[in-house]
Formats: sequence, structure tokens, C-alpha cells
Amino acid sequence: MTIMPFDRETEATVAVSSVAATTAYGSEYMTGFVDSIYVAFNATGSSTDTIVKITSSSTANLLFTVVNPSTAGLFYRPRAVAVLGGSTIAIATHGTSTLVPISVFKERMMVHVSASTDNAPTGTGSVTARMRVNPLY
Repeated sequence: MTIMPFDRETEATVAVSSVAATTAYGSEYMTGFVDSIYVAFNATGSSTDTIVKITSSSTANLLFTVVNPSTAGLFYRPRAVAVLGGSTIAIATHGTSTLVPISVFKERMMVHVSASTDNAPTGTGSVTARMRVNPLY
């Protein structure tokens, strides 16, 4: 049986608004481990205290949060804390690290930009987010 790889990268652009929270979806369904997330604040105003959340589309699981996104754009490599399941949740211990790659399965990237009075972006423009996955597992 041959497993065909899914697309490796998806992008979404969210219009900046100080009036209402805005959301956009990546166009591709992704399966694999999140390799990197790129976030850029492409606006004429300030990104101070702006919060950009990257989640999965169907489950709304939080993948990554960026506060004060850069106008130059930055690449991030999100990781999650490994936990042990069961009746109680405990942080897993590992000799090298407790951080593990985040995986997605047939999910679209969802980008949220906040718009409360404390952390509303100012100016006009957009926030661009690009998620790249490694489909090999």
C-alpha cells in the first residue's frame, strides 16, 4: 500500500480590524507534524499587544500563539509538552526533552486575530500566516 503525501504548506491572510475579531482558513487540508509556522504583520499601524492564534479548523485545538507579530515576519517551530493520559494528566519525562512535535490529521489551519480594546491591532492591512508540515511519520 502506498500512502500519498498531502500538501506540505498552507497559507491564510487575515484582514486587520480593531472593531471585530477576524478569522481566516488555510486552503489545504494537512496531515503530518507541524514543521514551522510563519507569521507576518503586514499593516501600516502597530502590532503592539496583537494576539494571533493558530488553531486546527475542525477541533479548534490551539497549535501556536504569537503576541506582537513582527512586520518583517518570523518563522516559529511550535512544540507541545508531552503528557501521560489516563485518569490523571502528568507531564511525561524524557531524558532529552519533554517537548514533542505537534501533529495534525486532515485539518486546515485556522488563523484568529484578536480585536479587544486591550489587544486590538491598529492601522490597515493584514496578518499572513503560513504553516508547513512534515508528512512523513
